[in-house]
Formats: sequence, C-alpha cells, structure tokens
Amino acid sequence: MSRSDMSSRPDLAKFRSLCLVICFLAVVTSARVSPRRNLDSPDLRIATLFAIAEDVGLPHVHAESWVGNDTCQQWYGISCTDGVITAIAFINSNLTGIISPRFAELSSLSEIDLAHNRLTGIIPLELLTKLKKLVILDVSYNDLHGKIPKVRKEVVFAEGNTQIEKDRVISRQSFVWIGIGIGFLLAGVIGVLYYYLVIRKKSSAMETEPETIELQAQPSSVVVAADDNMIPFHILREATSDFSDGNLIGRGGFSLVYKGTLSDGTDIAVKRMGKDDPLIGIDTFKCEVSVLSKIHHRNLVVLLGYSIEGEERLLVYQLMHQGPLSKHLYHPRDHGLEPLDWNKRLKIALDVARGIEYLHTLSRQNRSYIHRDLKPSNILLGDDLRARVSDFGLVRSTAEGKDSFTTEKSAGTIGYLPPEYTMTGRITRKLDVYSFGVVLMELLTGQKALDKKRSEDPQISLWFMNLVKEASCEIVIDKTIQITEDNRGSISEVAKLASHCCAKTPEQRPEMSYAVAVLASLTEQWKPSEVGETKDEFLEELGKKWHEQHTLEGTSGTSSAWQE
Repeated sequence: MSRSDMSSRPDLAKFRSLCLVICFLAVVTSARVSPRRNLDSPDLRIATLFAIAEDVGLPHVHAESWVGNDTCQQWYGISCTDGVITAIAFINSNLTGIISPRFAELSSLSEIDLAHNRLTGIIPLELLTKLKKLVILDVSYNDLHGKIPKVRKEVVFAEGNTQIEKDRVISRQSFVWIGIGIGFLLAGVIGVLYYYLVIRKKSSAMETEPETIELQAQPSSVVVAADDNMIPFHILREATSDFSDGNLIGRGGFSLVYKGTLSDGTDIAVKRMGKDDPLIGIDTFKCEVSVLSKIHHRNLVVLLGYSIEGEERLLVYQLMHQGPLSKHLYHPRDHGLEPLDWNKRLKIALDVARGIEYLHTLSRQNRSYIHRDLKPSNILLGDDLRARVSDFGLVRSTAEGKDSFTTEKSAGTIGYLPPEYTMTGRITRKLDVYSFGVVLMELLTGQKALDKKRSEDPQISLWFMNLVKEASCEIVIDKTIQITEDNRGSISEVAKLASHCCAKTPEQRPEMSYAVAVLASLTEQWKPSEVGETKDEFLEELGKKWHEQHTLEGTSGTSSAWQE
C-alpha cells in the first residue's frame, strides 16, 4: 500500500496506532517492573524509565515506589533538580540485566551510578555521545566486558569489571612508528600555528573577545550557581592569590586546602586535587560532588561549587573560620586557642551526631550514606563553634532494604575503624557509630585516637573502656575540663555513650538516632517556669460569654450562632 493510500484512509491509520499502543502496554505489563497507572501520563520520561528498568533488571522491591506520574516524587534511584531528572543511581540494587542504551534519551542526566551490581554486556557508546551533561558514569564492580569507549572516557568509572579489556602495552617497534608519526604531527601543528597566528590573528581576537567579556561580566554569585555549580578556574585562582602559600590552611592525603575570598566578599575554602598526579583523588572528587550536590543539612559542610581545569580538580566550600576540631582538642594553646569547655564540647558532639544521623536515615528515603572517615580533622567549626561534618571522599551508599556491603579496598583512618571492617571489609552504618564513639572519647579526654605514649593500649577505645570499667570516668577526663556538680552527670552519660558506640560487634552499638537523643537530653534541657496565680482577663471574659450563651440556648430551646 502506498503512503498516499494510507493518508486517504484515516480509519486504518487510527487502527494501526491503537494496535501499537496495545502492543506497548502488553510488553510493559509482562515486564519485570509493573508500571501500574504511570503510562497514562503524557510525560514520555516515564515510558523511558520503565524501559530502562526492564533492561537493567530492576527488582520489584525497588520498583514499588514508582507510583504516580511525577518521577521526582520519591521514585527509587531518581534525583531531580527543578523538576528535571539529573541523576539515576541504582547502587548495589541487585541488577542482573544490561546497561540500557535508553539512558541516552534522558538528555538532562549528569550522573548515572550503577556500581556494585551484576550487569553484563558492554558500555553503550551513545551514553557518552548523546548525554552532553554527563559528568559521572559509574559502572564499577559489575560483570561487563569489551572496551571502555574512547569518547569522554574520563567520565567513566569501571574498576572491578574483570572482563573489561585493558589498554594494550605498546611494543618497542610501535614506539618507533609513534615517533615518526609525532614528527609529522609536529610539523603539521607548526604550520597550523603559523597560519593561525599570522594570517588569522585579527579574526581570532574578535572571536574570543565576547567569551572573555561574558565571563568577566558575571558576578561571582551567579558563576557559582551556573552550569551545575561549575566555577571558572581563573576565579578561584584570583580568590586564593594564585594558590599562594600564605593562603594554605590544610593538607590531606590527596589534596591541599586554600582559603580565599570571592569578589562579592564570600569567604571560601578550596580543596585542590590532581595537581601533581591526575589519577590521585579522582574517586574522592567524584564522591564529594555526587554526595554534597544531593544532601543539605546545617551540620554538613556546604559545597558551593567545583572546577575542572586540565588535570586539576577543585572543590569549593563555605569557609569554616575556626578550622578543624582537632586544633581545639590536641594542645590548643599551641595554635593560640583556648581549650573548649564542657558545654561547647557537648554541643559539638550533638552537631556531629545530627549530621551523621541525617546521612544515615534522613538524607534520602531510598538510601543511607555511610561517611567512613569521621574524625576530628574532618569536623569543622564556625565562628560560633558549631560543627559541620566534612570530607565526603569515602562516602558510600546502601540500597533500600540493605544495611551493609563488603569492600576489598581498605579506606579510612586507623584508630577510628571498627574490628569487623579491618578484618572482613564489612561496611554498615555502625562503622560511623564506632568512629563517633572514638570522637566522643577524644572530646572527653583531649587525647588522640592513636598514641604510642599509651604503651598498654595505644588505641583510645581499648584504653578508655578498660579504665572506665575499673574506676570512675573522671580519671581519664581532659584536665582542662572543670568538673562541677552541674556537669558531672552529663560527663558520665557521655562516657557511657562513647563505650556503647565502641562496642566490639555492630549489633551491640546503638543507631545514631539514639546518640542524638542522649546528647540532646543533656544539651537542650527544658525547665518549666513557675506559674503564678495571675488572672487571664481574656479567658475570664470568654468564659462569661460561653456561660451566657449556654443559658440563652437552655431557656429558648433553640441553638444560635456565637455572639461576639
């Protein structure tokens, strides 16, 4: 039948369309994930999401939250910004299918995280060619094979896939041919540069001028918020005086931290990674951007933005002027600081507990985040000495319905890690609880988690619990803390909480919500004020009106409206 015949027969066209709709509904109904009433929505994203779920093999237990026509309302694994899907994360979700090429139909995606599953097949090329905003494609620890596409391979994280083909080692003979090729390439480059610099110098200047003006015209507050929080590198260089040593305020395992000030007066802290080795800290960078762009809490550091310049990666935070808690605990006077009194330590403990509780239970309804590196140097203090948890480079998440996973890669800081992690690699929320218990012990004693001077027990958790078990906890309390009748009880309660948090097995440790409840009861005590026998004229007048109205209704036998 010709197209002209089809156009002349609208009834047949309608019948064909109806058949296609029925077939599509039949396929979806037989799929592993049931769409319920969602296909009634005109939003084509829903159909795409269910097709993706079918391809990756999303189990029913995770698909139960996919109800309604708004994909941004508590749909498992879906994250949105201003009503647009920006991230899909099915981490450790027991996926057994393939990486769906239909991810490419969601052009707004900036992150796809499918790590720790059993996906097979290859990495679809179209995900990297069509998703222009994609900055993270994490398919690590699956059963994929083939090669990592060469297009935008810097956004792909595929470690733990044993069948992924590695880049081949280049032979000596290949080096010779490469050398010859490089020679020809350099000659060509020199020719192009000559043409560009001499012949097209004026036109080149005209083309680059608008871009320069546009960047300079943007106020820093706009720059920070634009392009998913991407901040131009030159702004950070200016803010930190070209990353001068005078602005250096901290060093980490993979980074340097500089203080700076934006043109609008905002004080910032810039974590600079990858300057010397581009491979060092790339997972840390990815983790921090991914986690802090999704979660917000008054006791977690504020990520203002990030920058990528060549092989350098920079994270930009709100500056916490009083620095890390460690400076205030270990020999504070060496840093020109006064020791913290007990009330301040108690409030800091509560702030940290609330931040970790949020990560564990409140940040997103479909997953828990585990910090894995909680320690005083990662707890920052503001001018009011209120605390925020920082350094999310080791954060991992658990899928809904699962409270643990195992890793072969050791991470974290010795002295803050529980026995089950160091022996088996098992990770649960109770890992953070153990670390928090160690921090409590440091707040109580002013001593470091590991100290060789404690020859009998260099690790503070063993040393602390043994002494507290044998005698009063007051013998281990920091000498700078003034113990009084008013605070003796709360000090004892915090010592007990610290011991519970550092129990030998995860099952013996409390959840962070319990720690918050204990510390809040010690910190935010409400005392009722005595009520005198004063008369309340308003209530007295109101009572008189009610009595009069009640009397009128009783005599008349009818009801009437309230009279003012």
